[in-house]
Amino acid sequence: MLSLPFSSKAALLEILETSMRPIPLDWHDVLLGSQKIGAISAPMFMIIENFLNYEEHHLGFIRTSNSQLLFQAQDPYELSLDLRVLSEYLRDQGHLEGWRNEDFSWLDDEDHERFRMERSAFRTLGLQSRATHVNGYTKQNKLWLSKRSLSKSIDPGLLDNLSAGGIGADETIRNCALRELWEEAGVSLELARHIQPIGMITTQRQIDGQSNGLHHESLYSFDLLLPNSWQPQNQDGEVSEFILVNYEDAVSLILSEQLTQDSKIITSDFLLRHSS
Repeated sequence: MLSLPFSSKAALLEILETSMRPIPLDWHDVLLGSQKIGAISAPMFMIIENFLNYEEHHLGFIRTSNSQLLFQAQDPYELSLDLRVLSEYLRDQGHLEGWRNEDFSWLDDEDHERFRMERSAFRTLGLQSRATHVNGYTKQNKLWLSKRSLSKSIDPGLLDNLSAGGIGADETIRNCALRELWEEAGVSLELARHIQPIGMITTQRQIDGQSNGLHHESLYSFDLLLPNSWQPQNQDGEVSEFILVNYEDAVSLILSEQLTQDSKIITSDFLLRHSS
């Protein structure tokens, strides 16, 4: 059990309490039918509006009106096709970072998929995505952290949880966690199947950069107790190294901004749950 000084506990709590940042007031709403589902910056709105105004690029399920970007809510498949055209245009014009050729699903309140779109476009449109994060820890009160490869398009070189990754279209939350554990840390299915679901934390913050987007994501967290002798081994080239730190050092790494923003949230929650 970690004994946290009051100042450290307060700092970790603040990270959790400020995980949802407000959307800038001058941004434009993205609507699915009448429901607000995202937000885009004024320059990005103009780029998309100009694209949609070209007759040869007419998309039947996407339009702009009253300074809003509107998606029709009737046909998820047809809307997804239009969004593919839009995302490819933004990519070709240099407005999307980290193209993955991988779709994320946007789910409504009943968990029905209403459309899917290239994952790198979710931030550009401020759409809510989903990801899994696994805290790998030992009985000696130590925590495994991974260092993101310098070739990563987002947060290169920063520390992450043992594994973390976006939930792709057609993928369940648990299957994503198991897949990421193997790809990023080489955790066998025999060991990974013991992951303990903890909860979900929603985060939202503005992202500066080429797309000037909004990161809005549901973070599904898991804990995994690992044997003392176990060693991680990356399988997909997305992790450059792993470090095993005690809980006190993990706090210091968080407060010195050496973790990604999402991993700061998940690791802060873990440390608070394992503290007195």
